Amino acid sequence: MTELIKTCIFAGVALVTLTAAILVQPSAPTIDEAGEIGQPLFDEFDPLAATTLEIISFDEETGVTKPFQVKQGAAGWVIPSHHEYPADAEDQMKEAAAALIGLNKLTLVTADNQDWEQYEVRNPRDSQQGDEGVGRLVRLTDAEGNALAELIVGRSVPDQTGQHFVRLPEDDRVYISNIDPSRLSSKFADWIEKDLLKLEAFNIKRILLDNHRIDEANQRIVPGENLELLAQDGEQKWALTGLAEEWQVKEDVINAMKSAIDDLKIVNVDRKPDILVENLRNGHEFFDDLRDRKNETIARTLMRKGFFPVNVSENENETKLSIFSNEGQIFVGLSDGVEYVLRFGEITENDDGAAKAAEPAANPAETKKGSGYSRYIYVVARLNETLIEKPQDKPLPEWTGEGPRPPLPGDPPAPKPNGDKDDGKDDGKTDEKADGNGDGNDANKSTNTTNPSAADDDTTTAGNNTAPTKDNTDAKQSDAKQGDAKQGDTKQGDTKQDAK
Repeated sequence: MTELIKTCIFAGVALVTLTAAILVQPSAPTIDEAGEIGQPLFDEFDPLAATTLEIISFDEETGVTKPFQVKQGAAGWVIPSHHEYPADAEDQMKEAAAALIGLNKLTLVTADNQDWEQYEVRNPRDSQQGDEGVGRLVRLTDAEGNALAELIVGRSVPDQTGQHFVRLPEDDRVYISNIDPSRLSSKFADWIEKDLLKLEAFNIKRILLDNHRIDEANQRIVPGENLELLAQDGEQKWALTGLAEEWQVKEDVINAMKSAIDDLKIVNVDRKPDILVENLRNGHEFFDDLRDRKNETIARTLMRKGFFPVNVSENENETKLSIFSNEGQIFVGLSDGVEYVLRFGEITENDDGAAKAAEPAANPAETKKGSGYSRYIYVVARLNETLIEKPQDKPLPEWTGEGPRPPLPGDPPAPKPNGDKDDGKDDGKTDEKADGNGDGNDANKSTNTTNPSAADDDTTTAGNNTAPTKDNTDAKQSDAKQGDAKQGDTKQGDTKQDAK
């Protein structure tokens, strides 16, 4: 057989094989065949029925799955993944639900699960260390736990603004859809009220800088310089306690400090240990329970964050444990009596999950906003009554004991005679109209009813001009003063209530 014949035979066999392959190879699924073009990814759902949003991401570097959840409870929206911290989620949930409503299947990219990795739509629930191409799972559920919408969001589509590869968790097929992942944030700080203290800088009237440090070996405080700044002249001027009169404070530096305090932002939270929380709720900051061996773990956890149980002298014969920070503390007093104690601990690395301690920067001044690092702050809020301006008692009018007693604050208004209209004019006939006798007794009665109690209790005769006895008068003045004092106490109590 010649080589030419062999070549033709092989060519013919190849052609037949190729033809058979073309005839038997299944055609790739298309949107037209599936009838899915423009169809929604989910059935319609009521966004107001959503009570839980769960977002699960995967850190490919560490191989750690990061769950984030916002849930509506009896007391409002909370973040279970962050110690039930209150969430500012009313608008955020609407945004998240809106991001999933109206999503359509624009293109069917593949139905092969081997392609998931390149489109980054692998399920984070099923991923482990070493996996790549893992997407972000978003799940909305109602109060009964029924899924309203569930979607895995992959990488963005090249050269297509606002489009991402997506996949339903129970489906192999990968679609392209218009979705804005920024409305589905799993960052803790995006779901809370970030303002740490929620104060106004102009309400700050006292700042005390306590620059102590901690002797960790001996668990004691090493005192440092203390600087007390007090607002003067309606909080427009500031004074430094102990500063000589010929010196003045730099107002711009103080204003910058006030702005920095006002601008403190929460990036993450860790819950205080229960024994600290309970003691703080009872109004004191001493924690002798930390001496117990069972609480050693709690004490070590606090120390890793820069907060140390330190022996503090409560009196000459007794010391107690309190929590102090190794980077000093600031006391911030407001005009309404609220005082914040800010204790600064270790530097920590910013993270979307639970906060974690980090190696401090070689130069703390280099730890700036946006550097990827923050600092632990232990915050205590309390009432400081010395910050509240006390109401001033008005002097009582003097009375010599002659004639009717002048009205005092708190006295009821004098009743008007029946049928008499007070037109502000004295026609000389008002007293006689009271009983029509015109005998002059009514004049005395009218004068005494300026204070009915004085007329009833202090006057022996209603028909003459006998003055009240001096003893009774002094008692009435004392009662009035006490009444004024009680009024002052009530105002102060209201202020305290607001402060709390």
